[in-house]
Amino acid sequence: MKKDYSTVIFDLDGTLIDSMSAWEDVDTKWLIMHGITPTGEILDKFKTMEFSDAAIYAQKELGVKESAEVLFSEWTTLVFEAYSKLIPLKPFAGEILEKYKKEGKKILLATSCKKECCLAALKNLGIEEYFDTIVFTDDVGRGKAYPDIYLRCAEVAGEKCENCLVFDDIYDALKSAHKAGMDFCTVYDKATSRPLSAMKEEAEYFIESFSELL
Repeated sequence: MKKDYSTVIFDLDGTLIDSMSAWEDVDTKWLIMHGITPTGEILDKFKTMEFSDAAIYAQKELGVKESAEVLFSEWTTLVFEAYSKLIPLKPFAGEILEKYKKEGKKILLATSCKKECCLAALKNLGIEEYFDTIVFTDDVGRGKAYPDIYLRCAEVAGEKCENCLVFDDIYDALKSAHKAGMDFCTVYDKATSRPLSAMKEEAEYFIESFSELL
């Protein structure tokens, strides 16, 4: 690192935990529950849809009879199960958290994950103790396309933005962290690190694995 940061701010999905593949697993299980073969075409369509749209598609195009409310309940149950039992840490994520904790850095989590899923994942993985604060996009009322979540992180940490480093895998987070006056480390994730060339060029740091920082 070019600079010694007093505060590090981590994203959850695609950064600390390998959750992106889990979404396809959830969709696969959900389709099988309804007797539907989860073809690549269907799964690709689901990837581009909000759940409400996916439910309508399942009803109109796939012949699912249950109401949208029932389908949503089934889907959220599967998602919670994935976060609470199945989703793993990315390689060396635990080690980097341990390293920064020993160095006395403030460690924050800034995530758009639903609170119940986030807390379940942290507990299952045994890493909840590393975080001084968790800030959810729901807390600030806007997503990571805006700098609000990072400004809130600096506020609750009692740190200047220039002393904070953000770890994330999405381009919106990079742009917003810079708007907040923070440096950024792109954590490569094959599902979400796009546009990769821009994320490499515009971020202060780029890593494919946390092992590079140990």
